[in-house]
Formats: sequence, structure tokens, C-alpha cells
Amino acid sequence: MERRIMQVKNGPLAVAPESQAVILDKLVFVAGQGPIMPGTDQVLEGSFEEQVRLVMDNIKLYLGDAGTKMDNIVKMNVFVSDMRNFSKLNPIYKSYFKKKLPARTCVEAKLYAGILVEMDAIAYIP
Repeated sequence: MERRIMQVKNGPLAVAPESQAVILDKLVFVAGQGPIMPGTDQVLEGSFEEQVRLVMDNIKLYLGDAGTKMDNIVKMNVFVSDMRNFSKLNPIYKSYFKKKLPARTCVEAKLYAGILVEMDAIAYIP
């Protein structure tokens, strides 16, 4: 099996000792993405909805660089700082998919630097 560490130009910089994404054969594993501004390690100090959009855009950026797209995600984990934001999450989340939705877990968690949302993803490369 071929394992490749992704280095995405203009992607958010890692804030922990990790690979932002790893490709293993025809799968791409995107590490937990917070609302980190592309090309920086700075957190977006925006609303929950703005943070969700940035996280989804960051995941989309990694997937595009890996040669795949959002509709090829098979599993996502979503971490929110407050489950009361669950109803705000879902319409934004759903808007990023054109076809079938991936399997998903969503839990409330204490997140890095006071961010409001973090997500990771596993997708296949056609």
C-alpha cells in the first residue's frame, strides 16, 4: 500500500504535530480541521456558522488537492463546543453535499483554543 503525506499550498497550517491529510491507496484521511484561516495558523474569531463554513471549505480544499470531492466522503466526525448549535450545523453541513450524505458522528467536546467546531473526514479517490 502506498502512503503519502499531503502538503497543501494555501491550506491552514497545522497547530499540532500531525499530518493535515494522509492518502493511503484510494483513501484520503483529513485530520481534524478547526476554523483555521488558510495559509495561517490563526483561528477565525467568527460566529458558529462562519466557523462551520470555514471548516467545511478547508476539508474541501484538502479533498480537491487529493483528487476527490465532498460527495466522496464516506465518514465524518463532527465535534461542537455546544450541542445547542446542532440545529445551526445541519443546514450548512448538508449544503456541501450534492448526493448522498456520508456516515457521521457528532459529539459535544472541549475544543482547542475555544473554537466552536472541528471536523475530520475519510473519503475515497475515484
